[in-house]
Amino acid sequence: MSKDPAFLFYPGDASEDTQFMNRLERGAYFDLVKSQRIFGGFTTVQLRKVLGSDFDAVKDSILAVLKQENDLFFIPWVKESIERRAEYSKKQSD
Repeated sequence: MSKDPAFLFYPGDASEDTQFMNRLERGAYFDLVKSQRIFGGFTTVQLRKVLGSDFDAVKDSILAVLKQENDLFFIPWVKESIERRAEYSKKQSD
């Protein structure tokens, strides 16, 4: 069975995180939203890879909204949404 590609995205969640970001920072944030679906969370090396040459310019704003557990950074609402979707998919398949 392939991985479910969907998760709920509420613009208000992202808006709250990005309200004080400039356009470059918001773009970096949305790259992380998409990438978190693939990776689940980010090491510092993965953050640098996803954000590329923009990492130094956006890191302060991005790190202000990310949470960290162990060595992984993540966007909290994205993590919760992915977990809820996984629970829903499991119930549907059962």
